[in-house]
Amino acid sequence: MKAFVVTLGKDQDALLALTDALAGKGANLTSVSLLPGDPPRLGFTVDLEDAARRALGRLGVPVAEYEVIELSLANTPGSLALAAHALADAGVPIQLLLTVRASRGRATDVIAVDDAEAARLVVRGLSEDVLLD
Repeated sequence: MKAFVVTLGKDQDALLALTDALAGKGANLTSVSLLPGDPPRLGFTVDLEDAARRALGRLGVPVAEYEVIELSLANTPGSLALAAHALADAGVPIQLLLTVRASRGRATDVIAVDDAEAARLVVRGLSEDVLLD
């Protein structure tokens, strides 16, 4: 799975154009976060990545694409902190973090990284009380 991070313009028109273009190509957003800044960015995953690439290509907006791994963590204080520290200590920066689902006992997050294989190795080493199957 891939995550996309798109640099938007300074007004809402860029967000509208992007979401319209994705919908027009049949790509459904599966997770999304608007990242504030100057300019703002939109980080997201979609169900149809090739369709999203075509939509983004037609828009001509700056876009970065990252590998994504899914984490199923205990939904308790500190679980994400432990995973983030483990990744940072291994030199694997998180480019984007999106929570996909959260319930009383479990939180499912997707993290976008430059090196998915290195991230998977780090995650496999997390303790069972942090990482859930």
